[in-house]
Amino acid sequence: MKEMIKFHEKNGGTITISLWPVENVSEFGVVAIEKDRINKFVEKPRPEDAPSNLINAGAYLIERGVLDYIEPGKLVSMEKEIFPKVINDGKNFMGFRIEGYWIDVGRISSYLKVHKILMEKKKLNTLVGPNSKIAGKINGSCLGKNVLVKKGSKIEGCIVYDGVVVGENVKVTDSVDVPPAPDAVIV
Repeated sequence: MKEMIKFHEKNGGTITISLWPVENVSEFGVVAIEKDRINKFVEKPRPEDAPSNLINAGAYLIERGVLDYIEPGKLVSMEKEIFPKVINDGKNFMGFRIEGYWIDVGRISSYLKVHKILMEKKKLNTLVGPNSKIAGKINGSCLGKNVLVKKGSKIEGCIVYDGVVVGENVKVTDSVDVPPAPDAVIV
C-alpha cells in the first residue's frame, strides 16, 4: 500500500485503483489504460470486447472530492456509476499494477481458499474464536467468537461467523456460515 500511496500522490490521482492481470477478463471490471491513466472502465466485458487484461483488484485510493459524486442516502456502484463519471470529467483516474499474490474473494470457493492458505501459512489446522464452545469435531475451519458446536456435529473446511449455533449431529462442509438472526440454529 505504501507504494500505491506514493504513486497516487506523485500522479495527483483523484482515484487510484489497484490492477492485476488475469486470463478470464469476463468475470471482472477491466480497464483501458494509457501511461498509468485509466480512460475507460468496462465491467465484466466479453473477452473480445475487453480493452486489456488488467482488472480492478479491489484496493482504492479516493480523494474526498469523489464523495460529491454520490447522492446522500443513495447506494451506488463505484465501478458502474462513479468511476465513469470521474473519467468523463477528465479527473486523474490512475491504475497501479500490484505485485505479489492476489486472489478474488468475491466467490465462496475463493474466500474459503484464501482462509485455507492463510491458516497453512500460520501452520494452523483450525482457528476458534474466544468464548466458543465446541462439543463436536472441527477440521480445517475458522470459527468466530461465541460459536457453539453441539455434540455429534462435524465442521470441515468452513468459515463460521460470530454467534452461530450448530445443532447436534450436523455435518457442515466447505461452507461460509453467515451471522444468524437472533436465536437461529444450524440444524
